[in-house]
Amino acid sequence: MSSEFTIGQVVLNGILQYEGITISALGVQLGLGRSQVLYDINSGKTQGISIKMANRIKETFPHYNRSWLLSGEGDMLVDNSCITPLREAYNYLRFCGVVHSQMDIAEALKKDKSAVSKALSGTPRFLTRGFVSSFNAAFGGIFNEAYLLRGEGTLLNDPESSVSERELREACEEEPSTLGSRTLLQLPIIPAMMEAGIGRGVLYDRQDVRGSEDVYAAYASMPVSLDRETSHRYQLFCVRDDSMMDGTRDSLCIGDILLCREVFREDWTHGLIDRYPNVVVVTEEGVLLRRLTKHDRKQETISLHSLNGGDEDRIIALQDVKAFFYVERLIERHLSTW
Repeated sequence: MSSEFTIGQVVLNGILQYEGITISALGVQLGLGRSQVLYDINSGKTQGISIKMANRIKETFPHYNRSWLLSGEGDMLVDNSCITPLREAYNYLRFCGVVHSQMDIAEALKKDKSAVSKALSGTPRFLTRGFVSSFNAAFGGIFNEAYLLRGEGTLLNDPESSVSERELREACEEEPSTLGSRTLLQLPIIPAMMEAGIGRGVLYDRQDVRGSEDVYAAYASMPVSLDRETSHRYQLFCVRDDSMMDGTRDSLCIGDILLCREVFREDWTHGLIDRYPNVVVVTEEGVLLRRLTKHDRKQETISLHSLNGGDEDRIIALQDVKAFFYVERLIERHLSTW
């Protein structure tokens, strides 16, 4: 266990990652009136997991090792056999980038998230034949329902078929899920790094390579709820260097996932300085994440600043820019950073 983190942070973040849920959602499932106790653990204000909290966690999630809950050391799970077949299917979908959290399962099945969590944990009252059938139908019917219910056979209906990640995404994404004025889209996660060709076919030159099967399969993805009218402007980026780390909580750290809104070229002449200071600039050399400090409309250039002081500021001609995005929101903090 790293000395940089408290025991509580290690345990809490391990649970959040394994269950694929947020702190507030965990609080609801644990029956906490308020989730502040969990936020205090996450911030390090509370150093560890109390015996009372460990008992509460064990009652809801019996697959966790009690000694790990209290010490942060040893095996997280009691036994691999405690991983239910349905959770195996869930982990498979997460690995393929089809879902990101239990909430995605709940929305696909139109069920309460707590019911999904209990079914994944193998609670008989929730892990029913009807639930398994609905689950399988929602994700292309690729799973063996006898295995999901009783552990008989193999996870996939046809284990020799080697369903690819791209094929699985396509089976589950015939059309976006709509929620009133919002829509749920599965967006590729583009690494923000200086490597020639990153994002080509997704961020620019879309018409040249749209038919290529490898374009989207090359990237992981995650679902994002967006306003339907402006959803076509949004893209996800993953931070891949330390250029935007200055030691504060405002840092954008390696592994963070950012939701960014594209500014189309015809709007650049109106000025690019906005209330969103951090930007993603795409060129043929790669994808650059920086802070925008100046837009010289006369010279048609932009000035970009690195927060860590290790990289020199850059001036880029707009004629070399393939796409420009504002960083609107940090939607997933890479937990190992803190």
